[in-house]
Amino acid sequence: MQQNRLPLTACRLPVLVILTLLLAGSVYYYRERMLFADGAFMSFNLLNEGGWMIQEHRYGAFITQAVPVVAGWLHLPLPLLLLCYSASFQLFYLLVGFLLLFRLRQPALALLLVCYLTLLASDVFFWPNNEVHQGVAWMFLSLGLLLQPQIRSWVYYPAWVITAFLALFSHFLVALPFSFLLFYLLADGQLHHWNRPRKGLLLGGFFLLFAGKYILGLQGWYDGPKLEGVHHFTLQSIPRALQSGQLQSMLPRLFTNYWWVPLLLLSGLMTLVLLRKWKQLLLTLFFTLLTVVLIATVYPDSFGRPLLFYMESEWMVLGIIASAPFVYEVLPRLKPVQVLLLLLLVGGTRLWAMQDAATLFSQRIKTIQSINRQLHQQGIHKALLVKDVPTAGLFLSDWGVPVESLLCSQLQGHHPQVTFRLVEEHQKPVTGTDSFQTSFRTLHQRQLNSHYFQTDTTQVYRVLKLSDFMNH
Repeated sequence: MQQNRLPLTACRLPVLVILTLLLAGSVYYYRERMLFADGAFMSFNLLNEGGWMIQEHRYGAFITQAVPVVAGWLHLPLPLLLLCYSASFQLFYLLVGFLLLFRLRQPALALLLVCYLTLLASDVFFWPNNEVHQGVAWMFLSLGLLLQPQIRSWVYYPAWVITAFLALFSHFLVALPFSFLLFYLLADGQLHHWNRPRKGLLLGGFFLLFAGKYILGLQGWYDGPKLEGVHHFTLQSIPRALQSGQLQSMLPRLFTNYWWVPLLLLSGLMTLVLLRKWKQLLLTLFFTLLTVVLIATVYPDSFGRPLLFYMESEWMVLGIIASAPFVYEVLPRLKPVQVLLLLLLVGGTRLWAMQDAATLFSQRIKTIQSINRQLHQQGIHKALLVKDVPTAGLFLSDWGVPVESLLCSQLQGHHPQVTFRLVEEHQKPVTGTDSFQTSFRTLHQRQLNSHYFQTDTTQVYRVLKLSDFMNH
């Protein structure tokens, strides 16, 4: 069977345009991305520790963490450092797309990468520090290597093992689209250059890597609790998942926010039926249902706009599974100009959705800047702000506010820098003038990177009301 049925030239322009626009957006909105939750948390810790912070064995994240680490060694200005860190994520995906198009010549995989980054993404664009994204990029590189006829060369085997390892160890979710695409390509005859023993070795190696990640994950502080629901999964879990608050929150959005997903899925399934490709049809239906049920099992509760950024990051893998039949079966049967226009239309509408989400994240930065400015004007550089007003709509997620405010204050030119934390009424003040309260622990001033962080060493934390700073 022909390996590349999708017209390469028809895909190059839309893929590169969309990935480049995402890169431009990451530069333009670097404050919104890097001063939010994990972006600020990782930026602070990478600078403060001066080295990589690989958590839960998610080694694939080294590629983007290298940027702030090296920039910190070079003592680059903080605005430039944060801008480069924000851009590093999209630059990595652009590089992967470029390699898939021009070196590995796999336009379908490059297009599926774009589908992943756009179809179920809006708020999540402003939360780039999720290792699923890096893992998916490594996954596409790994699959691109598998599809090369020269795979028999000794160079390709270690390259495939490394990229597959980085993909699966980046995040458990990557195993779903990785398994789906691997079986889809086998069913479609696109791994015809692999004989049966080598295919068995390939699948065996894949599942050994996944088993290793799963065993380590069960022992993790973050992945472990989430895997408990999967670990005790039974057939009775399926109806519970399909009736969960998670699906009640997500299903309406599939027909309002992410309506391209059901459209592409339906067109792909109908084409598979017409072509009598029953294996591919069953694989698509099975992995679609499996993905929905597993996500609803791990996250059974309903969610609103404040948690949309997080839940999108979980659902994004469905964009790969749902669009694969469309990419492999529908697009090759269209004229190149039709492919070009359709891809630009899909990508354009999804980029507009991300642009529309920017207002919320820009507003939260303005809120932090306003509070910082008021505290600085009052001569208060450390504050515990009691949450006497709702905060979800203002901050979305407020656990990162201590380092968000510190980094933001540095960008505002304050010296010493302002930092505040949102607390409940029963929170006790932090004692000691040399203390800095991060999101999860208290540090002494001497434990901070003095080149970037200069907190006030003459004040203790003041307890104030958040509402006093919200009317200015």
